Amino acid sequence: MYKPEFITHNQQLTTRSRGFTLVEVMISTTLFTVAVILSLGAVLSANAAYQRASAQRALMDNISYIMEDMTRNLRLGSNFDCGGTGGDCKNGSNILSFTDVSGVKKATYYITNDNSGIDCYIGKSSEFLPVDINLVPDVSVLTSPEIKIDCNKSGFIVVGVSASGGGSTGGQPLVVIKIAGKVMVKDKEVNFNLETAVSQR
Repeated sequence: MYKPEFITHNQQLTTRSRGFTLVEVMISTTLFTVAVILSLGAVLSANAAYQRASAQRALMDNISYIMEDMTRNLRLGSNFDCGGTGGDCKNGSNILSFTDVSGVKKATYYITNDNSGIDCYIGKSSEFLPVDINLVPDVSVLTSPEIKIDCNKSGFIVVGVSASGGGSTGGQPLVVIKIAGKVMVKDKEVNFNLETAVSQR
């Protein structure tokens, strides 16, 4: 026979499942917020490092492109001259002129001061032969503004060229290109020092 059970009010409160207290909710919310802030800081830091590395890589690609352009043109050029000095320039020069592969143009590479007079840039000009000495060549800047070339550590060394008009001394002319400086990436400096030797074909 069924016997009904009577539950008192106090028994009913103790048997019911309890919810979270205000203190427990506040602690869990705080822990969640701290975890989100730490994760967000790590993501932002990684993103900034990636952007800095990408900018640095792009600027170093600019320097590599300039070196490849010089190497290709010098390899196929002739009549090398270090800024009108004629012959070899074993002590280095900041100007290098030569007849390009077409034989009808004089190409010149410059490592020269910018407007500030402190940092240098790499420039290039091209003029038809014979060169008109009354015309100032139009120099195009090859380096990005963030690239600061060190004039004292950069230049061209030419050996194997006769003093009478840039012809060969019997061997193959050799040009050594030295480019040193720094790259400015987000207010941070990255130094570089490149050197390559190019022999005439």
